[in-house]
Amino acid sequence: MQSGTVPAAQGGTAISGTTFAGTAPSTSITSGQLSTPVLTAVQSGTAPAAANGSVAATVSKGDGAVSFTIPQSGLYKMDSKPTAKYVVETDSRFANYKSFISSDYMLQRLNYDPAMTQKRLGDAFYEQKLVNDQITQMTGRRYLSGFDNSDAEYKALMDSGVAQAKSMNLVTGMELTAAQAANLTQDLVWMVEREVTLADGTKEKVLVPQIYLCKASTIDLKSSGALIAADTVDFKLSGNLTNSGTITGSVLTSIQANNLLNQNGGKIGGTGTTSLVAVNDILNQSGTITGGQVFVAAGRDIRNETTSSAVTASTSANGHSWTGSNTVIGAKATIESQGDLTLLAGRDISLQGGAITAVGNAAINAGHDFIVGTVVSQNKGADKSSNQAFSYTDIQNVTSTLSGNNVAVASQGDIRLSGVKVNALSGLSVAAQGNLVVNAVKDIHTENETYNERGDHYNAHSIDETVVGSNLQAGKNATVAALNSAADKGNISITGSSVTSQNGVITIAAAKTVDIQNDMEKHESLKELHSSGHGFFSSTSDSRDYSLLNQVKGSTVSGDQVNIQSGKDIIVHGSNVVGTNDVNLAAQDNINITSAQQTGKEDHYYHETSSGIFSGGVGFTIGKRSITTTDAQQNITQVASTVGSTNGNVNIAAGNDVKVIASDIISGKDTNVLGKNVTIESANNSNQEQQTYKFSQSGISVSVGNQTLNNINSVYQPLTRSTQVEDSRLKALYGYKAATAANNVLNGKTPDGTKAASKDNSLKVSVSIGTSKQQSETDAAQVTVQQSTITAGGNVNVIAAGSGKKDAEGKAVDGDITIVGSNVKGQDISLTAARDVNLKSAENTTNTKTTNSSSSAGVGVEMSAKSAPGFFASGSKANTDGNGNTITQTDTSVTAANTLTIKAGQDINLVGAQAKGETVKVEAGRNLNLESQQAVDNYKETS
Repeated sequence: MQSGTVPAAQGGTAISGTTFAGTAPSTSITSGQLSTPVLTAVQSGTAPAAANGSVAATVSKGDGAVSFTIPQSGLYKMDSKPTAKYVVETDSRFANYKSFISSDYMLQRLNYDPAMTQKRLGDAFYEQKLVNDQITQMTGRRYLSGFDNSDAEYKALMDSGVAQAKSMNLVTGMELTAAQAANLTQDLVWMVEREVTLADGTKEKVLVPQIYLCKASTIDLKSSGALIAADTVDFKLSGNLTNSGTITGSVLTSIQANNLLNQNGGKIGGTGTTSLVAVNDILNQSGTITGGQVFVAAGRDIRNETTSSAVTASTSANGHSWTGSNTVIGAKATIESQGDLTLLAGRDISLQGGAITAVGNAAINAGHDFIVGTVVSQNKGADKSSNQAFSYTDIQNVTSTLSGNNVAVASQGDIRLSGVKVNALSGLSVAAQGNLVVNAVKDIHTENETYNERGDHYNAHSIDETVVGSNLQAGKNATVAALNSAADKGNISITGSSVTSQNGVITIAAAKTVDIQNDMEKHESLKELHSSGHGFFSSTSDSRDYSLLNQVKGSTVSGDQVNIQSGKDIIVHGSNVVGTNDVNLAAQDNINITSAQQTGKEDHYYHETSSGIFSGGVGFTIGKRSITTTDAQQNITQVASTVGSTNGNVNIAAGNDVKVIASDIISGKDTNVLGKNVTIESANNSNQEQQTYKFSQSGISVSVGNQTLNNINSVYQPLTRSTQVEDSRLKALYGYKAATAANNVLNGKTPDGTKAASKDNSLKVSVSIGTSKQQSETDAAQVTVQQSTITAGGNVNVIAAGSGKKDAEGKAVDGDITIVGSNVKGQDISLTAARDVNLKSAENTTNTKTTNSSSSAGVGVEMSAKSAPGFFASGSKANTDGNGNTITQTDTSVTAANTLTIKAGQDINLVGAQAKGETVKVEAGRNLNLESQQAVDNYKETS
């Protein structure tokens, strides 16, 4: 070592100089010591290209720089009221069973009244979380040296803050100056002012606990770490290098080893060239590899992984027990270069929640697979007592990133990208000799709650998913390729993700299949409630409400120009392929552009039984009543795919068939479609609903009435019923019944239209014992057509060339153009088929079935001022059934602004279709068939 110094470091080893070179069987730089069996300091004129290694280092500036953000977890709630003591308060179900020490302790020791002090960011529970997070980020450890308990550690840090505040004149709310931080003799926490943005967008200044570490704890490394610094650092090891300190060369950092492990906040590299070479593996676990130029090579694997660990806690008090667990995410594993960056591996290169960043170009080459995934963070909590329980789970993905000016990724095996963000400022190339998979990942939030007390029961469950797609983005050209035609290779799959270029051409090329498809999000909710009463005047009810939505989240391929080529099939399902200029799809086999199905379901149930006094009309009943209602719905919605160009042509060419189903082809200029057979058709959206209503009542009824009141009631009842049903026909029937009754009464008749028996309008009172029942059921189903569309600013050319095979008569055996329930629009339109051209309509249908029944029976006595009491017996029974169905046609429409040309080797069939143009040319090799389709509307009611 020349011109070097070795500064003292408490609990660690620090070595600095101009040149540091060494050879050894193995080296471990970790946990406060530099352990090297043989270490020779020599002047090295040049440092050969080297090494593979991972060093994680966090440089503490003494200010504990940590981002304070408003948490989104269900564990916390926000309070933006000016009178609130905290912005963030912990849910009482999880935090009120234990006393957590807070900044109240320090403020009181500083002679402040906590109640009169400036608002703080969080309560005691959240403050301790902030302190713990800072310590983990600054030191890589859960606790500072000498502690194993959060309360004791926080209290000691506050005591230290109070002690040093007096000697250093610290002011509450103000950060320590650089000089003050440099002169600390002990670690401390201090309340500093931070500005936070609340949910409503307003900003507020609050006090936040900030950790400051003294020099003995920070000396440019993690706590108790080691530091090696020189202009040139050159290691040649026949064994392994394990590092969790800092190895930095301002000119060159070169390491050669058998295996290289950089972990727990270790740092390798400086501002110069960094060269890491391993005979076997390089593992960067929550470490940083950095340099002006970075070269990393391994004979086997390179793994860049952000670490995670689980923290669990539990407590119980006052009849409650609480358990919780949280994933603590380590420092992001990072390989970064201020210039170019190269990664070479004999086998696999993998990223798990890590980052690879180059200001210059990034080149990645794997001898086997290149795999990018996420680190899963899981936050769980559960609160239980004798009569209630609540639990939640939050699963979130910490994604990986890859960026550079030009980014080139190549593998001799598969490339699998899950939830990754790739950003190339210029060009992007991703090429696999195996299969290439670009997937989304899902964040998931679930909640469960139950409650039982005095016969009341409540149960709730919910699950909500969020699709987090991969995003491959380029400023200029982007190429995604899998060109190996060997068995089980050469496929490209893009699911719930995007490939985009701002100003360049996107090329997606596969030896086999290109599959661009949607992912699905699940949103589910269930609530069940049972409530019971006791005694005669009481009621018991049960309700259940359930909903489920499976939501389509499509993929997107978007560029200035888009070219997709496949040795087999191209599939675009519930997704979008769009360009500013030309969009070209070419497949050796089939091209399928299809919609995705989004499905929903709802179930609602309510049942109530009650006893007591019930009003009804101008009377009342003492007895029992039961009401049950149900409502079940299911729906399917087609989510279209779109293939389009805003300013250019859309060209779709398949060696076999082309299918476009409930999707859109849009071009600013021409649209050209070529296949053996071409099918452009609609798909069905559907809705089904079933409603039931049941009512029964028994008891003693007392009613008051006369002819006028009876007439009014005869009009009122059907009007009321019309508001209780969903079916439009049934609503109309009840409305008609009310209107007819009103008209009869106004004309001096009874509501049913018969002649009034007498003029007696005296008040009558009746008392009866009896029962009554009502029941109705409605089943409705609707199917509506979702069309495909081809819309061109220029011309539309559709050709079904067929396979060239002929029948005995020399006619083509295939080569059909089939358009069903869809629209084609353009300037000039040409439809040319080797065999038939079929233009057909598609059916929309509705089916409705209703059933209504009622019955009553009773005996009683009737009294009035003008007549003696009379006994009576009554009974009635009625049934009404309704059945209806409609069929309407969605015609196929082919509309040319100029000339429409239709040519067929055999037949041209227009069945429920419209073919329009300024000029229409039709040429059929055999028959021209024209047929209209009729609408159907049937409804029948029986009673």
